[in-house]
Amino acid sequence: MVFFQTHGLTNPATFLYDHVHNLQFPSHFHAAYECLIVHDGVIEVDVNNTSYTVKKEQLLFIHSHQMHRITSVNDTTVTIVLFSNDLISDFDQQYKDRLATSPVIDYRMLPKLSELRTIYHQKAFLYDILSQLISQSNFTEKQVTVNTTLLHELLLYVEDHYDKSCSLKAISTLLGYDYAYISQVFKQMTSLSFTDYLNQYRIYQARNKLTHSGLTITEISRQCGYETLRTFNRNFLKYTNMTASDYRKQYTAS
Repeated sequence: MVFFQTHGLTNPATFLYDHVHNLQFPSHFHAAYECLIVHDGVIEVDVNNTSYTVKKEQLLFIHSHQMHRITSVNDTTVTIVLFSNDLISDFDQQYKDRLATSPVIDYRMLPKLSELRTIYHQKAFLYDILSQLISQSNFTEKQVTVNTTLLHELLLYVEDHYDKSCSLKAISTLLGYDYAYISQVFKQMTSLSFTDYLNQYRIYQARNKLTHSGLTITEISRQCGYETLRTFNRNFLKYTNMTASDYRKQYTAS
């Protein structure tokens, strides 16, 4: 699955972090830059069709708008840090059209992110990482293809319409592309059919609502674009291997 996230767009000084166990994250991209910090275990990260292995006491730097997928190889503890270009404006201006060829960085001691309470502390932390990145890596020009641009448009459409009727035929008409062509492009670039992708995206949104709202499961299913609770339940079980109610109970208990 590939999807777009608005991180780095809605707030000019975005600095978000989360500690995650056994991280599994489908292919996605966002406007924010990202660092994946591995505390235990090993993760495999596919970035624009290049695979990186990130081990304990290493971090991976991911540029903005890069497609990436994250898979835990074993029992892992990972911190995800997302930050907007405003926090690293000098780097962004100089390197926004280039990509690091060696984005995996070794570390020994990192500050507690909860203590980076001001924008100055956050910038100091990020620029320390960037100084290591620049010293160890070459940079290549970003390659932007017509199909990549088209895929971004498709994903943005899904983000805006997943909660209502959403079909590839409607998108093809709106964008002025042949249906068979964009269907083929989508399959080639995501390894999923559009329908499968849309259902995964909807279930991803449902998971967030289950853990961060008091909405009933029926209300959540409707807000995620499902006309019947039965269809929602079937897809939720398919993509999470548990029911929506069990998922909410597990989160509440943790």
